[in-house]
Amino acid sequence: MSGLKRYLNKQSLSERYDGCTKRTVDRWVDEGILPRPVFYRGRQPYWDADELDHHDQLAAARRDADEQEFREASIKAGQSPQAIAGRIETWRRKREAKKAAAKAKQASPEAAAP
Repeated sequence: MSGLKRYLNKQSLSERYDGCTKRTVDRWVDEGILPRPVFYRGRQPYWDADELDHHDQLAAARRDADEQEFREASIKAGQSPQAIAGRIETWRRKREAKKAAAKAKQASPEAAAP
């Protein structure tokens, strides 16, 4: 019965990611850090375990590699060129936003206060 898909509910997902809160799971979905769930009967969110595994592999490639290595990992994972371009653009925007936030934090007058 290996053809059956496995799905994780929000509680199982939060346990998978080191006991993060259910609200953190919601936030990560909103921010694109996690893929969107499917909804059972329109109410209960469930995540495809295979899709999460695939997503985690790509996230590891993003963390551990530069843009070219990320692109190669995405190609090996079987993503289309359009999906790869979209993910790389999202990755760039998030990276730039983090840099801008860190720069703004350093430049803020509150940071300089004793």
